[in-house]
Amino acid sequence: MQNRPQHWKPEGLVKRITDVEGIQSWLTTKDSLTAKLRNQCPGIQVKILSERLEVPLSNEANALKMHSNELAWIRCVLLQCEDQNW
Repeated sequence: MQNRPQHWKPEGLVKRITDVEGIQSWLTTKDSLTAKLRNQCPGIQVKILSERLEVPLSNEANALKMHSNELAWIRCVLLQCEDQNW
């Protein structure tokens, strides 16, 4: 099994997004966020907003053992459930 970082998003960023502990726990789960979302909304839609080669955030690059300024394929998505943005 491949080693993975425990959290894919920086904790500081999550705290800036929201101060609601219930939402923070969703965003910092060690479990599959996709699976949790599908349990809440089986018909969840993923809309791609952008995808391109970019330099990842430093913590992402470190977790992926990438060199500084190395490019990665970055995809930004919008999750929707019953036409509501999640």
